[in-house]
Amino acid sequence: MKMVPVLAFGALALSFSSPALANNLVILPAEALAHSASVDIIGSQNVLQIVQTFSGAGSQSGNQARVWIEGDGNGSGTLAPGLAPNSLNVTLGSDMPDGGLIAQSGFDNAVSLSVFGMRNLFSFVQQGSLNSASGSISGLDNQASIQQIGQNNIAAFSQNGNGNIVSISQTSW
Repeated sequence: MKMVPVLAFGALALSFSSPALANNLVILPAEALAHSASVDIIGSQNVLQIVQTFSGAGSQSGNQARVWIEGDGNGSGTLAPGLAPNSLNVTLGSDMPDGGLIAQSGFDNAVSLSVFGMRNLFSFVQQGSLNSASGSISGLDNQASIQQIGQNNIAAFSQNGNGNIVSISQTSW
């Protein structure tokens, strides 16, 4: 399937294949040049939201997100009770849905995610600085939620199969 570049400015690059049913992408870089986001999606009815905030103070660098999705209906829905990330919604002043969310507040945070399959839900929330999260989801109807508050947290997971649920919550200062 041919990948078509859609938008490139600052350090933001998107590409997707033209499906019969549209994908929903909401990427809100507060300061486009302070962050990098790279997104590739093949499939239809996938939902992805990336919100990265950064004050730009000092010598710190922005946040980075890299997402690759192949399949249909990923990121679209509500996570199981107890998995939804609530803490950053208050900080960002938004009431965003939890499925398909990657939100980072602070500096030098990084998220890397690969999703292959159908109807997989994911949510990454990192509030603070120098946090890193990576994940791989392969299969059907899996759910993953990572919430890291503070500094220097590292989380990684891998899901293979169907109906798996993982939740990681870390707080440090």
